[in-house]
Amino acid sequence: MPEKKKKIPGIRTRMAVILAVDEAKKFAHFETDLYALSGYTRDDNEVEIFCPAKYPIKLEDLAEALNIAKDKKMSAGDFLEKWYDGISGKVDGLRQSLLVPNAMGADELGKIPDLLLPVSDEEIFHWIVMELDEMDRQVSRDKTGWNIPLSDVLDMDAISELLKNAKLNRRRKPMNRKYPDAVKRSFIIKADDLVNKGAADDEVIALYRIYTDELADKGDITALKIRGYACYGGNPAYEGNWETAKESLSQVFELTRDPGCANSLGYIYFYGRVGGEPDYEKAFRYFTFGALNGIYESTYKLADLYAAGLGTWKSPETAKRLIEEIYYENLNRFSCGEYDGKFADVALRMGNICENGIGTVKDSEAAYFYYLQAKYAIKLRRKVSDQYGDNSVQKKIEDACRRTCSAVESAESDELKMLRPFPILQLLMGNHEVELRYEKLKDGRYKLSARRIRKEKNKENGKILLTFPEYDWCELVDEVVLYTGTVYKDTMPEERNMVCISDILRDPEDGETEFFTLWNSILGSIKTDFYTMIIPKPNA
Repeated sequence: MPEKKKKIPGIRTRMAVILAVDEAKKFAHFETDLYALSGYTRDDNEVEIFCPAKYPIKLEDLAEALNIAKDKKMSAGDFLEKWYDGISGKVDGLRQSLLVPNAMGADELGKIPDLLLPVSDEEIFHWIVMELDEMDRQVSRDKTGWNIPLSDVLDMDAISELLKNAKLNRRRKPMNRKYPDAVKRSFIIKADDLVNKGAADDEVIALYRIYTDELADKGDITALKIRGYACYGGNPAYEGNWETAKESLSQVFELTRDPGCANSLGYIYFYGRVGGEPDYEKAFRYFTFGALNGIYESTYKLADLYAAGLGTWKSPETAKRLIEEIYYENLNRFSCGEYDGKFADVALRMGNICENGIGTVKDSEAAYFYYLQAKYAIKLRRKVSDQYGDNSVQKKIEDACRRTCSAVESAESDELKMLRPFPILQLLMGNHEVELRYEKLKDGRYKLSARRIRKEKNKENGKILLTFPEYDWCELVDEVVLYTGTVYKDTMPEERNMVCISDILRDPEDGETEFFTLWNSILGSIKTDFYTMIIPKPNA
């Protein structure tokens, strides 16, 4: 029997269990389980299990454990809690004691990179563990899945076939190996990234094409999607083929209602990729589905259709509202640190709306405001990510800026004058609080330094996007410095130089006094006729 150190009643302590080698071997074979060894459950997991002499778990042990679970018709939850938690590392000490192998081993017969196709015992072990990890995630996300039979959520037949062919596969060249569909599916998912990046060799490309076609012809959703997008733009394995792309993505959409596929099908019909003639009614249908499911590109094209009255009623105002809606949504995301998102594209679209007078009057000055934001956003995006098409997007933005910048009269001074402290008001938006530091200067004016206070339970960056077209300036900030004009009256507390505020309210009677408040309590006030902000040099 394993040696146990008992828990003390009423005191939360960790139980340590020491195993002999034969006991560790029995666990590896699933002849005993975590509960029998230590009373472990996921709800009561204060357990450590060690085997000082170590037992190196083998592929045969893993296969035996799965067979026992299958014979006992165990639920997925029971298998995870009674055995797999010991292998995955949820129980301290046991994974290390069993010397659970990492992915290793080279394939001497071919050039397929490790783990694209499992060959060695270590690679097969790793592949099966990855499948178990995915099953664990699915079951843990959905509590109803805990009691589902293990065989319903884990492809036991695929694992059996993989194990059955393991020895023969080690003697075969990659093109001749026998793998179950689950392994082929895993391979094409990983290979797809390599192929599209141009990082796959000829053998990987050939197998990728063979397995993708084989699975797609069986109606496999993953393979259909991969083939559809490979043919949509072309890659080293597939030439561009709009007909195949349409057929494959249509099958995926019918089976899954995938909004990304709807968006791609919308583009195929919008530009008449198949047959040479656009089908705007079908494009409208697919773009509507994509837009309603959060695909921004679908919203762009839906706006284009409404603006021109293609496939639907003509309504430029609707087009404008669609773009405005996603503009504010993406502005918030961008302000919160999502620099690799779609804000650059959406700001460009807002500029197009203003420049071309779609649902509004033409306004090149307003257009330049949005183009300047797009220019800043694409610059940040390219710093943090390398996205397909960004060269083209950046060129469109730069061209748009050149077209419209002359509509804005350049400022003669680096001091921006304003009637109210608008940048501080912007920092307060979204129910934020602001730390306001104030310093009375020798000439009687005030220097106001404002910094947004992050919300405790909010991981947002808490920044605002300040845009001043007359200075060719746009930047994300979470603090600003303003100066008042002549101060006619103030009630700022003299005993300190900082207050925390939640709002700034203007006196409706004199129209010049600003009350600095914290949740309706007035902390101080300043009466002045204007505020200034010194604008840095334009962004490079």
